[in-house]
Amino acid sequence: MSADPEIAALRAQLQAVSNLLDAAERRLLEITATPQASAQPIVVHAAQEPPPPDTTTFSPPPIAAPVTEPKASRWPAMPVFSARAFLAGPRGLAIIGGSVLILGLAFLYVVAIQQGILGPEGRTVTGAVASVALIAAGLVLERRGAGLVGAVAAVGAGIAGLYMALVSATRIFDLIPAAVGLGLAALVAAGAVLIAHRWRSQLVAVFGLCGALAAPVLLDVGITPLTIGFVLILAAAVAALWLTRRWHALAIAGGLLSGAYIVALVAAAAFIIREQTGFGWNEFWQSVLGVGLFWGLLVVVALAHHRLRAGDEDSRDFATTLQLSIGTGALAVLGVGAMFLDAGAGWALLVVAGAYAALVVAPRLVGRPSPTLSITFALIALAAVFLATLDLLGGSNRATVLALQAGGLAVVAGRLGVARLQWAAAGYLGVAAGLVVTQAAPIRDLFAFPPERLINAAGDAMDGGATLGAIAAATALAGGAIALAWSSERLEWGDLLPGGVRLGTPLAAVAILFAVATAVVYAGLSLSFTRGVFQGSHALVSSIWGVAALGILVVGLRRQIRVVRTAGLALLGATLAKLVLFDLSQLTALSRAVAFVVVGLLFVAGSVAYQRLSADAEPDAG
Repeated sequence: MSADPEIAALRAQLQAVSNLLDAAERRLLEITATPQASAQPIVVHAAQEPPPPDTTTFSPPPIAAPVTEPKASRWPAMPVFSARAFLAGPRGLAIIGGSVLILGLAFLYVVAIQQGILGPEGRTVTGAVASVALIAAGLVLERRGAGLVGAVAAVGAGIAGLYMALVSATRIFDLIPAAVGLGLAALVAAGAVLIAHRWRSQLVAVFGLCGALAAPVLLDVGITPLTIGFVLILAAAVAALWLTRRWHALAIAGGLLSGAYIVALVAAAAFIIREQTGFGWNEFWQSVLGVGLFWGLLVVVALAHHRLRAGDEDSRDFATTLQLSIGTGALAVLGVGAMFLDAGAGWALLVVAGAYAALVVAPRLVGRPSPTLSITFALIALAAVFLATLDLLGGSNRATVLALQAGGLAVVAGRLGVARLQWAAAGYLGVAAGLVVTQAAPIRDLFAFPPERLINAAGDAMDGGATLGAIAAATALAGGAIALAWSSERLEWGDLLPGGVRLGTPLAAVAILFAVATAVVYAGLSLSFTRGVFQGSHALVSSIWGVAALGILVVGLRRQIRVVRTAGLALLGATLAKLVLFDLSQLTALSRAVAFVVVGLLFVAGSVAYQRLSADAEPDAG
């Protein structure tokens, strides 16, 4: 048949391909087994007959253990700076030359003044002309391609010379008003920024902007609305160049100079003219407005940096955003606290808290949501509320409000699942507990008759306001502790005690026992201010503790929950400790007898319940 030759040809082609594949496979195995041959090319000749198959068993080479790459750093490594290479290079030489040139100009001014050469006007004009000539020379050098480094040195020296001429014309010789000198300094700074932007030269920007930032001090202008506006504009220019060009040296230098003005404004309000607290345009409110404007600029810069530069929350740029945000919070809280120390700092701090509460949504509004940044703003707001509470309230009201704030914050933390808010709630509650047990409802007064801090001036009755405040503070503390324990369990936050119990649970139990004792004892004394009532109230407290302990124990046994059962036993132990340590020595015979009988019966009932409910109990479910 005619198809037979075609089939035979096809079979031959398939066999040739199969031979090629076999040869390639054998060659690959040889290369794998012999690393030295790995560089040799694989050459397979189709015309050659394949050697007979190797019937020996091939043993694959051992597989090398994978090389574990070192974990990448969270942030990229910083470049290594070599002072020797910098100073020996053209940039270092240019900087040194420019600095020496600036000193030379300064020395010429000194010599001219000492020798009386040219007079004030002539010296000032000559210095200004020489400085302009240096700037022009730098522009020519750059245009002719003679080297940007030398051009920068000449321009920088010329800018510095112009600032020296302005100082000479205003502060030394009084040729022009200081305000005019400040306007001329602004023109010099604007020209320097244009040159720096065109040349992409950070050094020129540093000379121009930092020199202008120092101008109000050099020209002795003082802290005025003009000065504040001038510095704010320059600080905004520094921030813009930092955000667009990432000129960190300019940002550091400009930030330090701007920070000096902020410190001066705060100091002026805090230490010099604090007595001026009216709403007029006086120095105090001028300082407040100035610091507020600087704060607003910093907030805008932080959010702009977050929008333009920040990557993920592990990046170095995001860390910079976070540092800026924390810095704004420190400025707001500390600045307000210093400026309004004797003029209602609490209300001003509440304004700060409201501003930062509004900033919580700012990252989302700028198009870069960040839980970390939002929580940072929220924590700053909480810190301001905390300080405002301490300033505006006193006594039991302060402790009560702090405890309630702690409870509310703990609930928010539990619902949102934010452990950092849980830390803040714990801090609030810790301060509240300290205020409650030392001031609002002192532990010493709870176990002593008469309670010194809660009696009236005559010493024959309880002070109604102080008593209600003590009960409210203790109750609020118990509520805050319960909320903290609930959120701790929800977030699995806090160290575990034996039995899987988190630390918040026993602390909440202690707070509840304290609140019950405070309410019973002080309410009894409010009805009848006698030692007998005081002792009877403590006997009642022991009985209430014992009944509660028995109830908790029975619930734990019925539901087979180890944690609840352990809590009931612990409360019985606390009741017994109170009997032995306080009731036995401080109560009258009748009160002591009643307390011991009641608690003893409760212990017996607990024993019976434990035996009956746990006889056929299955293993604990908790």
